[in-house]
Amino acid sequence: MKQMLITAALLLAMTLPAVAAAPDLVIENYKFDFGQVYQGERVEHVYRFRNAGDVPLRIEKVRSSCGCTAALASADIIAPGEQGEVKAVFDSTRFRGRVSKTIYLYTDDPVHRETHFTLSGEVLAKLVANPAKLVFDNLSPGVERKATITVTNQGQESLQLEAAKTSIAELTATLEGRTLAPGETTRLLITVLPKEGTTRFSGYVFVRGTGTRAPELRIPIQAAFR
Repeated sequence: MKQMLITAALLLAMTLPAVAAAPDLVIENYKFDFGQVYQGERVEHVYRFRNAGDVPLRIEKVRSSCGCTAALASADIIAPGEQGEVKAVFDSTRFRGRVSKTIYLYTDDPVHRETHFTLSGEVLAKLVANPAKLVFDNLSPGVERKATITVTNQGQESLQLEAAKTSIAELTATLEGRTLAPGETTRLLITVLPKEGTTRFSGYVFVRGTGTRAPELRIPIQAAFR
Protein backbone atom coordinates (compact mmCIF):
# COMPACT_ATOMS: atom_id res chain seq x y z
CA MET A 1 0.00 0.00 0.00
CA LYS A 2 2.82 2.37 0.91
CA GLN A 3 4.57 1.65 -2.38
CA MET A 4 1.36 2.40 -4.28
CA LEU A 5 1.00 5.78 -2.55
CA ILE A 6 4.59 6.70 -3.39
CA THR A 7 4.10 5.70 -7.01
CA ALA A 8 0.88 7.72 -7.23
CA ALA A 9 2.58 10.76 -5.76
CA LEU A 10 5.43 10.50 -8.26
CA LEU A 11 3.01 10.19 -11.16
CA LEU A 12 1.05 13.24 -9.93
CA ALA A 13 4.23 15.28 -9.61
CA MET A 14 5.25 14.33 -13.15
CA THR A 15 1.90 15.45 -14.57
CA LEU A 16 1.85 18.85 -12.78
CA PRO A 17 3.44 21.75 -14.71
CA ALA A 18 6.77 22.93 -13.33
CA VAL A 19 6.73 26.37 -11.67
CA ALA A 20 9.10 28.58 -13.61
CA ALA A 21 11.50 30.85 -11.77
CA ALA A 22 10.52 34.50 -12.13
CA PRO A 23 11.30 37.95 -10.73
CA ASP A 24 8.83 39.42 -8.23
CA LEU A 25 8.48 43.22 -8.04
CA VAL A 26 7.48 44.45 -4.57
CA ILE A 27 6.77 48.19 -4.10
CA GLU A 28 7.12 50.03 -0.78
CA ASN A 29 4.88 52.98 -1.67
CA TYR A 30 3.18 53.88 -4.94
CA LYS A 31 2.16 57.42 -3.97
CA PHE A 32 3.91 60.59 -2.78
CA ASP A 33 2.21 63.87 -1.81
CA PHE A 34 4.71 66.73 -1.64
CA GLY A 35 2.25 69.07 0.10
CA GLN A 36 2.70 72.69 -1.01
CA VAL A 37 5.52 74.31 -2.97
CA TYR A 38 5.89 77.71 -4.62
CA GLN A 39 5.88 77.99 -8.38
CA GLY A 40 9.40 77.49 -9.74
CA GLU A 41 10.54 75.07 -7.04
CA ARG A 42 11.67 71.53 -7.88
CA VAL A 43 10.31 68.48 -6.10
CA GLU A 44 12.44 65.34 -5.82
CA HIS A 45 11.31 61.94 -4.54
CA VAL A 46 12.68 58.39 -4.58
CA TYR A 47 10.31 55.42 -4.96
CA ARG A 48 11.85 52.21 -3.61
CA PHE A 49 11.14 48.62 -4.59
CA ARG A 50 12.77 45.19 -4.29
CA ASN A 51 13.01 41.98 -6.23
CA ALA A 52 11.46 39.24 -4.09
CA GLY A 53 11.80 36.68 -6.88
CA ASP A 54 14.46 34.05 -7.51
CA VAL A 55 15.86 35.43 -10.79
CA PRO A 56 17.09 38.94 -11.70
CA LEU A 57 14.46 41.62 -12.39
CA ARG A 58 15.01 43.56 -15.61
CA ILE A 59 13.98 47.25 -15.76
CA GLU A 60 12.87 47.72 -19.35
CA LYS A 61 11.80 51.38 -19.31
CA VAL A 62 10.84 54.31 -17.07
CA ARG A 63 8.78 57.23 -18.34
CA SER A 64 6.62 60.07 -16.98
CA SER A 65 3.25 61.50 -17.96
CA CYS A 66 4.72 64.85 -19.07
CA GLY A 67 8.04 66.54 -19.77
CA CYS A 68 7.81 68.49 -16.51
CA THR A 69 8.70 65.30 -14.60
CA ALA A 70 11.95 63.40 -15.14
CA ALA A 71 12.28 59.80 -13.88
CA LEU A 72 15.30 57.49 -13.76
CA ALA A 73 15.84 53.96 -12.42
CA SER A 74 18.87 53.24 -10.23
CA ALA A 75 19.88 50.17 -12.29
CA ASP A 76 18.75 48.10 -15.27
CA ILE A 77 19.05 44.77 -13.45
CA ILE A 78 17.95 44.10 -9.86
CA ALA A 79 19.29 40.83 -8.45
CA PRO A 80 17.08 38.55 -6.30
CA GLY A 81 16.67 40.06 -2.84
CA GLU A 82 18.14 43.43 -3.84
CA GLN A 83 16.49 46.83 -3.81
CA GLY A 84 16.07 49.33 -6.62
CA GLU A 85 14.94 52.93 -6.88
CA VAL A 86 13.11 55.26 -9.26
CA LYS A 87 14.01 58.91 -8.75
CA ALA A 88 11.46 61.49 -9.92
CA VAL A 89 12.06 65.23 -10.31
CA PHE A 90 9.10 67.57 -10.88
CA ASP A 91 9.61 71.15 -12.17
CA SER A 92 6.71 73.33 -10.98
CA THR A 93 7.64 76.43 -13.01
CA ARG A 94 4.64 76.31 -15.37
CA PHE A 95 2.06 74.99 -12.93
CA ARG A 96 -0.26 76.32 -10.26
CA GLY A 97 -2.97 74.74 -8.13
CA ARG A 98 -3.37 71.00 -7.57
CA VAL A 99 -1.22 68.78 -9.77
CA SER A 100 -0.85 65.02 -10.16
CA LYS A 101 1.85 63.36 -12.26
CA THR A 102 2.34 59.68 -13.08
CA ILE A 103 5.61 57.75 -13.44
CA TYR A 104 5.48 54.44 -15.33
CA LEU A 105 7.86 51.56 -14.54
CA TYR A 106 8.09 48.68 -17.05
CA THR A 107 9.74 45.39 -15.99
CA ASP A 108 9.91 41.74 -17.00
CA ASP A 109 7.95 40.65 -13.91
CA PRO A 110 5.17 38.56 -15.54
CA VAL A 111 2.63 39.83 -12.98
CA HIS A 112 3.71 43.50 -12.88
CA ARG A 113 4.74 44.37 -16.42
CA GLU A 114 3.65 48.00 -15.91
CA THR A 115 3.61 49.76 -12.54
CA HIS A 116 2.35 53.30 -11.83
CA PHE A 117 3.75 55.73 -9.27
CA THR A 118 2.01 59.05 -8.57
CA LEU A 119 3.44 62.37 -7.42
CA SER A 120 0.92 65.01 -6.35
CA GLY A 121 0.56 68.24 -4.40
CA GLU A 122 -0.30 71.92 -4.68
CA VAL A 123 1.73 74.58 -6.48
CA LEU A 124 1.33 78.06 -5.00
CA ALA A 125 1.70 81.01 -7.36
CA LYS A 126 4.37 83.57 -6.51
CA LEU A 127 3.05 86.12 -8.99
CA VAL A 128 -0.68 86.80 -9.33
CA ALA A 129 -2.44 89.13 -11.79
CA ASN A 130 -5.78 90.77 -11.05
CA PRO A 131 -7.63 90.46 -13.32
CA ALA A 132 -6.00 87.28 -14.68
CA LYS A 133 -7.53 88.00 -18.13
CA LEU A 134 -8.37 91.31 -19.79
CA VAL A 135 -11.19 91.83 -22.30
CA PHE A 136 -11.81 95.15 -24.08
CA ASP A 137 -15.39 95.79 -25.19
CA ASN A 138 -16.41 97.90 -28.22
CA LEU A 139 -12.87 98.35 -29.50
CA SER A 140 -12.43 100.47 -32.67
CA PRO A 141 -9.59 100.08 -35.20
CA GLY A 142 -7.08 102.93 -34.89
CA VAL A 143 -8.41 104.02 -31.49
CA GLU A 144 -6.15 103.59 -28.44
CA ARG A 145 -7.53 102.03 -25.26
CA LYS A 146 -5.87 101.61 -21.86
CA ALA A 147 -6.37 99.40 -18.80
CA THR A 148 -4.55 98.49 -15.61
CA ILE A 149 -3.73 95.10 -14.08
CA THR A 150 -2.47 94.65 -10.51
CA VAL A 151 0.49 92.29 -10.05
CA THR A 152 1.15 90.90 -6.57
CA ASN A 153 4.09 88.98 -5.10
CA GLN A 154 2.48 86.21 -3.01
CA GLY A 155 5.78 84.47 -2.35
CA GLN A 156 8.03 84.54 0.69
CA GLU A 157 10.97 86.28 -0.98
CA SER A 158 11.47 89.55 -2.87
CA LEU A 159 11.14 89.33 -6.64
CA GLN A 160 12.98 91.27 -9.33
CA LEU A 161 10.86 91.43 -12.49
CA GLU A 162 11.94 91.72 -16.08
CA ALA A 163 10.35 94.31 -18.37
CA ALA A 164 6.88 93.22 -19.48
CA LYS A 165 6.67 91.72 -22.97
CA THR A 166 3.79 91.24 -25.41
CA SER A 167 3.03 88.75 -28.16
CA ILE A 168 1.85 91.30 -30.78
CA ALA A 169 2.91 94.80 -31.84
CA GLU A 170 -0.56 96.35 -31.28
CA LEU A 171 -0.25 95.58 -27.58
CA THR A 172 2.15 97.33 -25.17
CA ALA A 173 2.64 96.79 -21.44
CA THR A 174 4.68 98.65 -18.81
CA LEU A 175 5.36 97.76 -15.18
CA GLU A 176 5.37 100.71 -12.78
CA GLY A 177 7.61 98.85 -10.33
CA ARG A 178 9.94 95.93 -11.01
CA THR A 179 11.04 95.05 -7.48
CA LEU A 180 8.37 93.49 -5.27
CA ALA A 181 8.79 92.57 -1.61
CA PRO A 182 6.61 89.72 -0.26
CA GLY A 183 2.98 90.86 -0.30
CA GLU A 184 3.76 93.98 -2.35
CA THR A 185 1.87 94.97 -5.51
CA THR A 186 2.60 97.00 -8.63
CA ARG A 187 0.55 98.21 -11.57
CA LEU A 188 0.84 96.81 -15.08
CA LEU A 189 -0.26 99.44 -17.61
CA ILE A 190 -1.82 97.99 -20.78
CA THR A 191 -2.31 99.88 -24.05
CA VAL A 192 -4.12 98.50 -27.08
CA LEU A 193 -3.99 100.18 -30.50
CA PRO A 194 -5.51 97.91 -33.18
CA LYS A 195 -4.59 98.61 -36.79
CA GLU A 196 -7.08 100.01 -39.27
CA GLY A 197 -9.11 97.22 -40.81
CA THR A 198 -8.65 94.96 -37.80
CA THR A 199 -11.67 92.86 -36.90
CA ARG A 200 -10.11 90.43 -34.47
CA PHE A 201 -7.70 90.98 -31.62
CA SER A 202 -6.00 88.48 -29.29
CA GLY A 203 -2.63 88.56 -27.59
CA TYR A 204 -0.67 87.96 -24.40
CA VAL A 205 1.33 89.98 -21.89
CA PHE A 206 4.24 88.21 -20.20
CA VAL A 207 5.63 89.20 -16.81
CA ARG A 208 8.58 87.15 -15.59
CA GLY A 209 10.91 87.23 -12.64
CA THR A 210 14.67 87.24 -13.15
CA GLY A 211 16.87 84.20 -12.54
CA THR A 212 16.47 80.48 -13.17
CA ARG A 213 13.07 78.86 -12.51
CA ALA A 214 11.58 82.32 -11.97
CA PRO A 215 7.76 82.65 -11.88
CA GLU A 216 6.01 83.87 -15.01
CA LEU A 217 2.61 85.40 -15.71
CA ARG A 218 0.94 84.83 -19.08
CA ILE A 219 -2.01 87.20 -19.23
CA PRO A 220 -4.51 86.86 -22.13
CA ILE A 221 -5.69 90.13 -23.70
CA GLN A 222 -8.77 89.96 -25.95
CA ALA A 223 -11.14 92.46 -27.54
CA ALA A 224 -14.62 92.69 -29.00
CA PHE A 225 -15.04 95.19 -31.86
CA ARG A 226 -17.99 97.42 -32.54
